[in-house]
Amino acid sequence: MSPQGIGFWHRIYQEQMPDAKFIYQDQSQVYSEILNYSSLPFFTTNLTNPADDWGMGLPQDRIVKPLTDKLAHQQFYAAFLTRHQERLHPLIERLQDQWDRLDATATYSPDTPSSS
Repeated sequence: MSPQGIGFWHRIYQEQMPDAKFIYQDQSQVYSEILNYSSLPFFTTNLTNPADDWGMGLPQDRIVKPLTDKLAHQQFYAAFLTRHQERLHPLIERLQDQWDRLDATATYSPDTPSSS
């Protein structure tokens, strides 16, 4: 199971797991409910969606298996015109806060190799 609208990750899923079948969901509450009432595996990141409620209520009874291959770790860059800095500053701060909040609640580090 995966959130809908995951951009380039969709291509990576298809290329790396061509025989897998995915369920994509674009509503946070529905996504969480499906996961909590099923045993479906799911993918998540430290920044799936900048909405405050996205990723809340995910199952706590699952074993987290960090993906350690190189494709699972992406670098992101932002480029903007200096004249738009004031306009974009609130968005950049929100993304950084979301990233920090999710990193603080993570039960693993992206650099920690998975067991088994």
